[in-house]
Amino acid sequence: MKGDDMGDVLAEYESSSGRKTYQILLGRDGVTYCNCPAWRFSKDRPRTCKHLDKYFAGKVQEHRPQAVEEDPVYDDGSVEQSVEQAIRELKG
Repeated sequence: MKGDDMGDVLAEYESSSGRKTYQILLGRDGVTYCNCPAWRFSKDRPRTCKHLDKYFAGKVQEHRPQAVEEDPVYDDGSVEQSVEQAIRELKG
């Protein structure tokens, strides 16, 4: 998606009031921006806001390995047996 002169729009988030939509932009300089007032007036370096936090949190979730449905169960299925068996296997 093409944004304004700043760069490409990566995502859009509605304001908490629902009256505005803010854009996460990838600038031509490679910096990720938000066009909300909190980002513009942020004293943090690099600048941040809740929209950027939400955007990057979503990116982290996309790249996380999928959770294993069940832990492996060894022998009789008891936790103690499973741990002991795993230790034996690690020791070789």
